[in-house]
Amino acid sequence: MSNQNLATESLPIAGNIAIASESLATSTVLPPLPEGEEIYGLRGLEVPDMPFWSLLLSILVILAVLLLILRRIFTKYTVSEAVPKLSNYEQAMKAIDELKSSGDWAKNNAKNICEAMTNILKNYLAEEFFLGRGDSDTSDEFLAALAAAKIKDSLIIPSIKLFEVCDFVRYTGKTQTNFSKERLLKDLLFLLENRDWRDK
Repeated sequence: MSNQNLATESLPIAGNIAIASESLATSTVLPPLPEGEEIYGLRGLEVPDMPFWSLLLSILVILAVLLLILRRIFTKYTVSEAVPKLSNYEQAMKAIDELKSSGDWAKNNAKNICEAMTNILKNYLAEEFFLGRGDSDTSDEFLAALAAAKIKDSLIIPSIKLFEVCDFVRYTGKTQTNFSKERLLKDLLFLLENRDWRDK
């Protein structure tokens, strides 16, 4: 084969190489990146659009929670201001009024009347003068607490008499011939109205 033939045959090959190179160069040219696209193909942080009704609902829920909290705070202070705490003496008087309007008082139920009266006195002295533990004390425990506190005889003696009458009724179920709920109430009021429980 002559050199001329070789040159003639190499022309198509060279042309094919040139065309292939041009095609490869064209294929490696990428289109421009979409808007917002990073160089490495990562997008930035996107906040999804919240529909209007969803945003409105969230605001209403937050407002409702705040209103409930404010209402609870306001109601707490209103109740505490509208209903002042009764003093120990006023609580005792209220308990006596409830006893006098009860069915036990109307039916002259001596056992329940005595139970109520002694509890009123024990609770009042426990709260007001820190004498005894209130109605959880037995009669003996309560009178022992009064004796230990060296209460005046003018208060100890009527207290003992009140508990003696009431203990007799409660534990025997009977009333003495001279039993009088009005007399017991009078003795109870004397003890409640006296302020000398801590005076030596």
